Amino acid sequence: MVHFVHKPMAGGNVMKAHTLSSPNHIIDRGQLAIHVLCAMTTHQRKGSRCTLDELVDELGMRRPDVRSVVSALHRQGYVDLQRMSLTLAGFAIGLSLRGRQLRSACRERRVSRAAA
Repeated sequence: MVHFVHKPMAGGNVMKAHTLSSPNHIIDRGQLAIHVLCAMTTHQRKGSRCTLDELVDELGMRRPDVRSVVSALHRQGYVDLQRMSLTLAGFAIGLSLRGRQLRSACRERRVSRAAA
């Protein structure tokens, strides 16, 4: 089971997973993208950039999941992958989410049980 700890950050609220992978959970890439934008916004507001490894550690998610979301955000024009920083549009979205309670990026997999 994945347990999340509410981790308030200067740029927004981020949920951090204690267990990185579980067959009973599904990653909600849309919610993970929001968490990535908020985490990157926090770094940029401090005048620094974050690496992929820092994002993985902060968010507590699997590296392939974070990498694919960052790549998707790059294709959509919200992240500059070469500089590993947000574009103006990405930064604006991250700022607009400051102080909001974010939903978890993981959700429980629904298991259908056959009637005996």
